[in-house]
Amino acid sequence: MNNDAINVCNNNYTQYIAVAKNYLGRLEDAEDCVQEAFLKVIRYKDTFNNVGSLEGWIKRIVINTAIDSYRRRKTQKVTYDTDLVDRYDHAEEEEEKPYMEGIPNQLVVDAIESLSPSYQKVAKMYLLDGYKHHEIAEVLNISLGTSKSNLSKSKKNVIKYIKKHHDDRQD
Repeated sequence: MNNDAINVCNNNYTQYIAVAKNYLGRLEDAEDCVQEAFLKVIRYKDTFNNVGSLEGWIKRIVINTAIDSYRRRKTQKVTYDTDLVDRYDHAEEEEEKPYMEGIPNQLVVDAIESLSPSYQKVAKMYLLDGYKHHEIAEVLNISLGTSKSNLSKSKKNVIKYIKKHHDDRQD
Protein backbone atom coordinates (compact mmCIF):
# COMPACT_ATOMS: atom_id res chain seq x y z
CA MET A 1 0.00 0.00 0.00
CA ASN A 2 2.82 2.41 0.84
CA ASN A 3 4.32 2.30 -2.66
CA ASP A 4 0.87 2.43 -4.28
CA ALA A 5 0.00 5.56 -2.31
CA ILE A 6 3.32 7.21 -3.18
CA ASN A 7 2.86 6.38 -6.87
CA VAL A 8 -0.68 7.78 -6.89
CA CYS A 9 0.54 10.93 -5.14
CA ASN A 10 3.33 11.41 -7.65
CA ASN A 11 1.21 10.61 -10.70
CA ASN A 12 -1.60 12.98 -9.68
CA TYR A 13 0.49 15.75 -8.13
CA THR A 14 -0.58 18.50 -10.54
CA GLN A 15 -4.26 17.54 -10.14
CA TYR A 16 -3.94 17.71 -6.35
CA ILE A 17 -2.17 21.08 -6.60
CA ALA A 18 -5.06 22.40 -8.71
CA VAL A 19 -7.61 21.14 -6.17
CA ALA A 20 -5.77 22.77 -3.26
CA LYS A 21 -5.27 26.00 -5.23
CA ASN A 22 -9.04 26.20 -5.73
CA TYR A 23 -9.41 26.56 -1.98
CA LEU A 24 -6.31 28.50 -1.10
CA GLY A 25 -5.77 30.77 -4.08
CA ARG A 26 -1.99 30.90 -4.12
CA LEU A 27 0.25 28.26 -5.68
CA GLU A 28 2.68 28.37 -2.76
CA ASP A 29 -0.11 27.67 -0.28
CA ALA A 30 -1.41 24.86 -2.48
CA GLU A 31 2.05 23.26 -2.64
CA ASP A 32 2.37 23.41 1.16
CA CYS A 33 -1.09 21.93 1.51
CA VAL A 34 -0.42 19.04 -0.86
CA GLN A 35 2.84 18.27 0.92
CA GLU A 36 0.97 18.18 4.25
CA ALA A 37 -1.74 16.00 2.69
CA PHE A 38 0.83 13.56 1.31
CA LEU A 39 2.33 13.21 4.78
CA LYS A 40 -1.15 12.38 6.08
CA VAL A 41 -1.57 9.79 3.33
CA ILE A 42 1.64 8.07 4.41
CA ARG A 43 0.76 8.38 8.11
CA TYR A 44 -2.79 7.03 7.71
CA LYS A 45 -2.28 4.60 4.82
CA ASP A 46 -3.42 1.70 7.00
CA THR A 47 -6.85 3.28 7.42
CA PHE A 48 -7.64 3.02 3.69
CA ASN A 49 -10.20 0.22 3.52
CA ASN A 50 -10.29 -0.31 -0.28
CA VAL A 51 -13.81 1.09 -0.51
CA GLY A 52 -13.60 3.43 -3.47
CA SER A 53 -10.42 4.29 -5.27
CA LEU A 54 -7.10 5.14 -3.70
CA GLU A 55 -7.03 8.27 -5.90
CA GLY A 56 -10.38 9.40 -4.51
CA TRP A 57 -9.28 8.74 -0.93
CA ILE A 58 -6.13 10.82 -1.44
CA LYS A 59 -8.08 13.61 -3.16
CA ARG A 60 -10.45 13.76 -0.18
CA ILE A 61 -7.42 14.10 2.13
CA VAL A 62 -6.09 16.93 -0.06
CA ILE A 63 -9.48 18.69 0.03
CA ASN A 64 -9.83 18.31 3.79
CA THR A 65 -6.28 19.53 4.34
CA ALA A 66 -6.95 22.56 2.10
CA ILE A 67 -10.11 23.37 4.03
CA ASP A 68 -8.24 23.06 7.33
CA SER A 69 -5.50 25.31 5.99
CA TYR A 70 -8.07 27.82 4.75
CA ARG A 71 -9.68 27.91 8.18
CA ARG A 72 -6.31 28.34 9.92
CA ARG A 73 -5.20 31.25 7.79
CA LYS A 74 -8.51 33.05 7.68
CA THR A 75 -6.78 36.37 8.23
CA GLN A 76 -8.67 38.21 5.52
CA LYS A 77 -12.26 38.90 6.34
CA VAL A 78 -14.61 37.26 3.86
CA THR A 79 -18.20 38.45 3.82
CA TYR A 80 -21.05 36.29 2.70
CA ASP A 81 -24.18 37.46 0.97
CA THR A 82 -27.21 36.67 3.09
CA ASP A 83 -29.99 37.59 0.64
CA LEU A 84 -32.94 35.24 0.63
CA VAL A 85 -32.70 32.23 -1.64
CA ASP A 86 -36.33 32.70 -2.69
CA ARG A 87 -35.34 35.64 -4.88
CA TYR A 88 -33.60 33.29 -7.28
CA ASP A 89 -35.84 32.29 -10.15
CA HIS A 90 -35.09 28.65 -10.95
CA ALA A 91 -36.87 28.93 -14.29
CA GLU A 92 -34.27 31.49 -15.36
CA GLU A 93 -31.53 28.96 -14.61
CA GLU A 94 -33.16 26.42 -16.94
CA GLU A 95 -33.36 29.01 -19.74
CA GLU A 96 -29.62 29.67 -19.53
CA LYS A 97 -28.43 26.06 -19.83
CA PRO A 98 -28.50 25.82 -23.65
CA TYR A 99 -26.31 28.91 -23.85
CA MET A 100 -23.58 27.06 -21.93
CA GLU A 101 -23.21 24.34 -24.58
CA GLY A 102 -20.03 24.72 -26.59
CA ILE A 103 -18.41 27.20 -24.20
CA PRO A 104 -14.62 26.66 -23.90
CA ASN A 105 -13.56 25.22 -20.52
CA GLN A 106 -10.99 27.97 -20.00
CA LEU A 107 -13.68 30.62 -20.33
CA VAL A 108 -15.70 28.89 -17.60
CA VAL A 109 -12.61 28.69 -15.38
CA ASP A 110 -11.91 32.40 -15.99
CA ALA A 111 -15.53 33.21 -15.15
CA ILE A 112 -15.32 31.33 -11.83
CA GLU A 113 -12.01 32.98 -11.02
CA SER A 114 -13.63 36.39 -11.56
CA LEU A 115 -16.12 35.80 -8.74
CA SER A 116 -15.73 37.32 -5.29
CA PRO A 117 -13.95 35.04 -2.79
CA SER A 118 -17.17 34.08 -0.99
CA TYR A 119 -18.98 33.18 -4.22
CA GLN A 120 -15.90 31.43 -5.59
CA LYS A 121 -15.51 29.14 -2.57
CA VAL A 122 -19.14 28.01 -2.65
CA ALA A 123 -19.13 27.54 -6.43
CA LYS A 124 -15.93 25.50 -6.43
CA MET A 125 -17.00 23.34 -3.51
CA TYR A 126 -20.41 22.64 -5.05
CA LEU A 127 -19.59 22.42 -8.75
CA LEU A 128 -16.05 21.05 -8.76
CA ASP A 129 -15.77 19.02 -5.57
CA GLY A 130 -19.31 17.73 -5.24
CA TYR A 131 -20.10 19.09 -1.80
CA LYS A 132 -23.76 19.41 -0.78
CA HIS A 133 -25.08 22.71 0.56
CA HIS A 134 -25.26 21.49 4.16
CA GLU A 135 -21.60 20.41 3.95
CA ILE A 136 -20.55 23.76 2.47
CA ALA A 137 -22.45 25.60 5.20
CA GLU A 138 -20.69 23.57 7.87
CA VAL A 139 -17.20 23.89 6.37
CA LEU A 140 -17.44 27.65 5.72
CA ASN A 141 -19.46 28.32 8.86
CA ILE A 142 -22.35 29.94 6.97
CA SER A 143 -26.05 29.22 6.88
CA LEU A 144 -27.59 26.78 4.44
CA GLY A 145 -29.51 29.65 2.85
CA THR A 146 -26.32 31.64 2.36
CA SER A 147 -24.69 28.69 0.62
CA LYS A 148 -27.63 28.34 -1.76
CA SER A 149 -27.85 32.08 -2.35
CA ASN A 150 -24.12 32.41 -3.05
CA LEU A 151 -24.25 29.51 -5.50
CA SER A 152 -27.22 30.90 -7.40
CA LYS A 153 -25.62 34.34 -7.61
CA SER A 154 -22.34 32.73 -8.67
CA LYS A 155 -24.13 30.99 -11.52
CA LYS A 156 -25.74 34.25 -12.64
CA ASN A 157 -22.37 36.04 -12.54
CA VAL A 158 -20.64 33.23 -14.43
CA ILE A 159 -23.31 33.31 -17.13
CA LYS A 160 -23.06 37.10 -17.38
CA TYR A 161 -19.24 36.88 -17.66
CA ILE A 162 -19.43 34.17 -20.30
CA LYS A 163 -22.02 36.03 -22.36
CA LYS A 164 -19.86 39.14 -22.34
CA HIS A 165 -16.55 37.44 -23.10
CA HIS A 166 -17.84 34.71 -25.41
CA ASP A 167 -19.70 37.26 -27.51
CA ASP A 168 -16.48 39.35 -27.66
CA ARG A 169 -14.59 36.34 -29.01
CA GLN A 170 -17.25 35.67 -31.66
CA ASP A 171 -16.86 39.13 -33.23
